[in-house]
Amino acid sequence: MKKIYFTVLVLAAFISSCNKNETIPNGDTPIEVSVKVVDALCSNVILEIQDESFKKYGDANFEFKGSVYTGAVLINQAQCLPASILNNIYDNEKVRVNNIFKVKISNKPINNSCDKGTCAATFEKLPSKVFYLQ
Repeated sequence: MKKIYFTVLVLAAFISSCNKNETIPNGDTPIEVSVKVVDALCSNVILEIQDESFKKYGDANFEFKGSVYTGAVLINQAQCLPASILNNIYDNEKVRVNNIFKVKISNKPINNSCDKGTCAATFEKLPSKVFYLQ
């Protein structure tokens, strides 16, 4: 009986350690990841995923301004993000390069009406992986 109890306990611990909520890149369910600000310009924000298990969803070996990033992703429509997220990207309109924070990313655009103006400026090179912040 002790062997059965021990086996069930070990199996339960193993199952609970699995990340069952991971749905990127095919689903709309957001996942929470740690990201680092690489740079931002108008509505484009380049972030680098910090969590090793999620770096695979970003561009590998993305070269930008003399540095190479693994897990780089592009976030567009930054002007529509809530202040709680924008404050992690900008500090009084200055980009907070290298700032690390947690955020939820998804394939699904944010469902809000964004009446803020758009800016046509963009970076010369952008990551090919595009996600939305939630």
